Amino acid sequence: MLLVLSAKLGGSHTTLVLENVHDMDSPSWRLLRLALVQLKPMMVLLTMRPIKEEHKHHQLREIEAGIERAPPWVGGRSMLGERARHKMKLGGLAEAEVGQLIANTLGVVHVPAAVPRLICEKTQGVPFWVIEFALTMRDEEVLFVERDACVLAKPLAEMEIPSSVTALITSRMDRLPNTQQLIMKVASVVNAPTFERQMVLYLMQVS
Repeated sequence: MLLVLSAKLGGSHTTLVLENVHDMDSPSWRLLRLALVQLKPMMVLLTMRPIKEEHKHHQLREIEAGIERAPPWVGGRSMLGERARHKMKLGGLAEAEVGQLIANTLGVVHVPAAVPRLICEKTQGVPFWVIEFALTMRDEEVLFVERDACVLAKPLAEMEIPSSVTALITSRMDRLPNTQQLIMKVASVVNAPTFERQMVLYLMQVS
């Protein structure tokens, strides 16, 4: 794999972006470690959730140690062929930003103040979770859209709060009709960003 990457890049200046590296398996970590050493020049951007030290993959610890030994990033340093690092910690959205994201998601202008306050508290301002939370509130008829505003249909205290974004999405999937659930399960195994309708229909027939 590394030889293929090297041939593909051909020594050009490259940026490698890996998201959610906290979910990577051992072979992927091993490949990344080799790429960091052998593929140059290359900028590597990794995104990950905060992980407790005892839960980190051992190869992640080794990569982090190598990053910490590198000098801080300074503009133009990469042009000199030196290794450099820059670590950035991203926080969640603020309550006002959560409110705006909810409004954009539901296509409204006005959102009751209690809604972004609750969602911000439960989601820590994670954008994807905020969106799914707002859609769940709409689907469960906790709120409804009237013209350009969200209107609460019942007290927020009566809403069952999912413990995680996974539980939230699972609960939304469980409310779908059985046929739609089957289509989602079949489509999820297609290892491609897009797929054709005929492919899904064929897989549904053979399954």
